[in-house]
Amino acid sequence: SIDAMYEEQASFIEYWLNDDDASFYKLFNPGYTFVDATLANHYGISVSQSSLHKVNTDRNRGGLLHQGLTQIMNSDFNATSLVKRGKMIRENMMCHTMGVPSGVDPATVDIPSTPITTRERWNYVNGPDASDGQCWECHKLMNEPGSSLEQFDAAGKFRTTEQDYNGSSVQLILDVTGTLRDNNADTLMQYDDARELTEYLAASTQGKSCFADSFFRFATGHKSDAYNKEELSGLQGIFNQDDDVKQLIKSIATSAMMRYRVNR
Repeated sequence: SIDAMYEEQASFIEYWLNDDDASFYKLFNPGYTFVDATLANHYGISVSQSSLHKVNTDRNRGGLLHQGLTQIMNSDFNATSLVKRGKMIRENMMCHTMGVPSGVDPATVDIPSTPITTRERWNYVNGPDASDGQCWECHKLMNEPGSSLEQFDAAGKFRTTEQDYNGSSVQLILDVTGTLRDNNADTLMQYDDARELTEYLAASTQGKSCFADSFFRFATGHKSDAYNKEELSGLQGIFNQDDDVKQLIKSIATSAMMRYRVNR
């Protein structure tokens, strides 16, 4: 299934960029994906052919955050990690670099023996009431969006319930609702699941500006600075309007930022 997930992502990106509209929005909300028989069975999708092919999806599949590879790469060995997943969203989709942990060891936190979900377990470790709220100042920016992806287990399978974190056979209903905050911790929106989160971010100025800045850093190998800030800002403004990733790539590649070398 892992190899099939890599193929899913590669085939999706190639199709989205060359045969679809290459919009930033559809990178996360395309309404389709690519599966072979093995991956389709893993995802619970009915298919009539065994080779890798394009299939239409419901709201639980389709787009980078809803692909199994994303879920697996941002999980622990045998459990999900809403902190890793939330950190991935903040840093990769919102360009918000998070600081280092405060040093609280989860193993030293008293966890009740009653049935709890992974999200509830993390609330005891670094939630609003843990460490007098010290941890929550940062973790509310990660745990909340990361919790939306709890609807996918560590193997990338969609689910609506989770086995009790404490090891009993009880199945607990997942809560994947939450609050997305900006980089100043002000509320941006409330969401019911990961799809509502990706629909918001993929349509937002913040999400598109972050993508443009990220691609610029990938293409040039350095951060934006006084030499190129104005030109990059102009390209971000255009991208926020036309939502065309292919055109953004061309514009950055042919810009003065790429054509002229600056001794920094």
